Amino acid sequence: MKTYKVSRNFIIIATIKKIPLLLMFILIMSGAVVLFIGAINVVTQRNSFIEFSYFLISLIILTIIGIGNIIYNINLYKSYSFYIGEDKIGLVGGILKKVEMTTDYGKIAQIAIIQGVFERWLGFANIYIQTPGLYNIIFFGLNEANANEIRDLILSKRNIDIVNLSRFKFN
Repeated sequence: MKTYKVSRNFIIIATIKKIPLLLMFILIMSGAVVLFIGAINVVTQRNSFIEFSYFLISLIILTIIGIGNIIYNINLYKSYSFYIGEDKIGLVGGILKKVEMTTDYGKIAQIAIIQGVFERWLGFANIYIQTPGLYNIIFFGLNEANANEIRDLILSKRNIDIVNLSRFKFN
């Protein structure tokens, strides 16, 4: 059985891509706290310094949540591994929710290597393995060389299955 892990550089890039969304979340939520506290201050006639201190506290708390989210995502990507066995392929990973997905080579309908602009530029690739069932298996964050190797290996094993089925007579 051959095992592949998510590329370290992919983990860094995927995490960096989430930072702007986290910053927007932090600023919007801090602004909502300021508006809420400001409305309370208008009703209660409090000092504006209290409003600023609540803003700082909410900004600190939301920043800690954002940093925790980044750490969680890094560990989530690190936890995934993809394996290719003699008769099955699959992936295993997850932190809070463990995921294990496997499929036989005979059930593979289509294999696609998909790269966006940044993935092509940085040399990453995702392999989408489509099956007739509800779930598809995605090998993500692989180096281009590994992706091509995995695709060729899966196709060669799938062809062996098809050749083995050809010896049976169907009426």
